[in-house]
Amino acid sequence: VPECVDYPLIRVGSRSLALRRGVNHICFAETRLAVPSSRIDGLNSTRDSMGDGRFTICKTKGVTVDNLKDLGIVITGGAGDIGAAMAAEVCRRGATVTLLDRKSSDEALPWLNRASRHGSAEYVQVDVSDRPTVESTLAAIDPLDVVISNAGIVIPVPFLELTQEQWHQHLDVNLTGSFNVAQTAARLMLSRGAPGKIIFTGSWVGDIPWPEDSAYSVSKAGVKMLAKSMARELSPKGILVNVVAPGIVDAGLAAQVMKADPDFRTQAERVIPLGKLSTADQVAKATAFLCSEDSSYMTGSVLLVDGGCSLFYW
Repeated sequence: VPECVDYPLIRVGSRSLALRRGVNHICFAETRLAVPSSRIDGLNSTRDSMGDGRFTICKTKGVTVDNLKDLGIVITGGAGDIGAAMAAEVCRRGATVTLLDRKSSDEALPWLNRASRHGSAEYVQVDVSDRPTVESTLAAIDPLDVVISNAGIVIPVPFLELTQEQWHQHLDVNLTGSFNVAQTAARLMLSRGAPGKIIFTGSWVGDIPWPEDSAYSVSKAGVKMLAKSMARELSPKGILVNVVAPGIVDAGLAAQVMKADPDFRTQAERVIPLGKLSTADQVAKATAFLCSEDSSYMTGSVLLVDGGCSLFYW
């Protein structure tokens, strides 16, 4: 249990502004002004001028990007290259990690081994498009400090050949699945009195379409707006919502396509101003930053990790 301290209500005219605790920040409930936890102690010096009312808030855990110790982090799509890299990175920094994915435990084992390079990670088989299972699974995980909605699919198909079934598959997993995870997580955080962080894995193609990826691009554009809508509504409640948006990553399905088709790799590298593909570890490091207190003044933000892809460099 974090150490708790008493602070008075802040009075502005006839209005009282109550401080509300978030995982990595303190909010003024009516002003929606976020104060980094590193500034909390400074409030003591203005105690006398704030009035006589008092209430209790808890100091945050003080986690930094280099130290995520004691954070409980859930990652969906954990049995994939990017999800496993995220898990390994936050484990290395001290977090307690639970991975969710629709693969069986046996199928997920190669990724679980990667995820556990720096510490153990729990695994639960979950399909994010199955709302009741998502709810029961997240309800059994405590603490729920950070939830990373990373599960997704991509099926490259020319638009004129895209079937309705493929269209729905993308939306069901990438968008509705993200909604299921994020809304469930937010409700649990608030019911437990422990608002935290929700991070989505978006994509640069949520803004810049890539050929033969229309369903995927639409789903990621929807994820970005879902994150912004949530951030707008939930920031007064102390929940921060952000997006990490990778570019073309040399991992997962993209890596398989590039291995089979060297021309695709050449085309991909040509559109990246930095001239090379991203690694899953680079995406994971950016995600660890969003998990930490160092990003405590960010909500509704899209953190691009794309090597400049979104600059449309042809």
